[in-house]
Amino acid sequence: MLAVADDYDAICRLVDKERETNPAAKGLSPYAAGITPKVKEVDDWVRAHRESEKWLFECHPELCFQARAEGAAPAPKTSAAGLMERLRLVRAVFSDAEDQLRAAEWPAKQVGISDLLDAYGALASAVQCARGHQEVLGDGERDDEELVVRMVL
Repeated sequence: MLAVADDYDAICRLVDKERETNPAAKGLSPYAAGITPKVKEVDDWVRAHRESEKWLFECHPELCFQARAEGAAPAPKTSAAGLMERLRLVRAVFSDAEDQLRAAEWPAKQVGISDLLDAYGALASAVQCARGHQEVLGDGERDDEELVVRMVL
C-alpha cells in the first residue's frame, strides 16, 4: 500500500484485490489512509538508513496505554471514559500533562485531545527506550528486506 500512499482510491483497489484471495483482509479507514504518506516517508528513510534499527523503535499508542494499564485495554478513546483513563495513565508518567494539554495552542480542527494523548502515550514509550527499559514485542524477525520487525511498549 505504501507505493500508492497518497491515493486512497488506489489503496481501496489494492484491498479489494487482496480480498479476492483473502476475504478476511482488513481495509484502511480514510483516517488511517490519511497518515500513509508519513508512514511511507519514515519507511523510505529507515530503508535508506539501515543502521537506524539500533536506536529507532516503532510503537502504537493503544498498546502503550494497554501496557501502562497493566494489560487491560482502556475504553475506546472516542468515549469520555476512554479519554479520562488515558489522561490518568499519562498523568502517572508526566505529572504536568494536564497543564501542558490545557496550554496547547492547536485548534481542535487540527488536532483532537485523543491525538494529543496518543502522542503522550508514544512519548512515555520513548522515555522507556531512552532508559533502556522498554518492553519489546517481536522476536527479532525480519521482513523481506531484512529490516527488524518489532514494536515497543
